[in-house]
Amino acid sequence: MNCKLNLEYLPWDSKQLEISCGLLDIRDVLDNECKGELIKAEINNLLKENSNIKFVTIKLPSLSLSLLHHLVRKGADLIDTELTFGFFGNKELTPLVQKDISFKFLKKTESKYFVDLADEMLSSRFYIDERIGYSKANRLWRESIKNHCEGFADEVLVAYFKEKLCGIIAIRIKGKRDINLHIVGVLKEWQRMRVASMMLKQVVNKYKTNSNIYVETQLNNLSAQKVYQLNGFILHHFSYILHLWR
Repeated sequence: MNCKLNLEYLPWDSKQLEISCGLLDIRDVLDNECKGELIKAEINNLLKENSNIKFVTIKLPSLSLSLLHHLVRKGADLIDTELTFGFFGNKELTPLVQKDISFKFLKKTESKYFVDLADEMLSSRFYIDERIGYSKANRLWRESIKNHCEGFADEVLVAYFKEKLCGIIAIRIKGKRDINLHIVGVLKEWQRMRVASMMLKQVVNKYKTNSNIYVETQLNNLSAQKVYQLNGFILHHFSYILHLWR
């Protein structure tokens, strides 16, 4: 029986981190027929067949403790726990009104105003893993923010304080019903002004009727978790993120 796992080569990540990178995402394939020793054997075969990939990110669902133990024994490091929050249903969120702050949904925006957000993403798994190092992690995030601003995102919500850009949410649309928020960031000068909450309410009120809205954050990013929960998001699931260096 084939568990239909795939170890995906990641050319963009490989370029940023200067090492061959791959992703083994097991979160959506585990079922009664694909578990236990069968999936462990499949993972072992994939890793052997793709020995040219030297840095593998592995994503596991939260209930896969036996598989987690197996991968740690093979040398993988449990580097992070990723929390996914979701907003479901039609509940209207009362917009926060604050003088001089306005919003626009755009296809693109100038990235130069937002790339410095990379300096504050220290809870990211790329910063946490000391073998990657600060400079490479920072470069990866700067390039990622640039790409999202300049067309990789399906849409960006931009917040303005008077005429100055002060916050951004990058929006990716998956299928017919899923909306994923990939970057939620507020520039340092305007933090603690509830700009993130105001942006989230804008996104929810635009997409809530026909979509489920998801956003991911890290276990140790308590401030982000608090903001999401205060704005109607609930914890949907969590995943284990492992790094395997070879």
